Amino acid sequence: MLHDMDGSQLHLDVPTAHRIGLAGEAVVRGELEASGWAILAERWRCRWGELDLVARRNRTIAFVEVKACGPGRRQPWLPLDRRSRHRIRRAAVAWIASHAREHPQTDRFRFDVAQVKLRDDGDHEVHWLRNAF
Repeated sequence: MLHDMDGSQLHLDVPTAHRIGLAGEAVVRGELEASGWAILAERWRCRWGELDLVARRNRTIAFVEVKACGPGRRQPWLPLDRRSRHRIRRAAVAWIASHAREHPQTDRFRFDVAQVKLRDDGDHEVHWLRNAF
């Protein structure tokens, strides 16, 4: 069973893009936490764009873009185009500028893409592209 960021159960009977996106982010958040990453921000917004997830482990902060699709779609993702990568980079710079004092020991940053395919049985597949751009 998939759960939203606040722990409430997600109902995928109405397969909206928003609901699928939230489910994908919840899956990725869980995998990051299980791997020892601390989630610093979810769906963080600024004038430049939105960061799906910001996570930290040791001295590294990862900005994670989540691409998800529901049952019935063959591929949940397309490569991020140049414009999307630029938007994410600008939002990351804004996040770093506004949170630098909170994370003084951080000296490595990376951009990941997590590709999530949700299945009818409630399970999922996740493919990670670490240092994607």
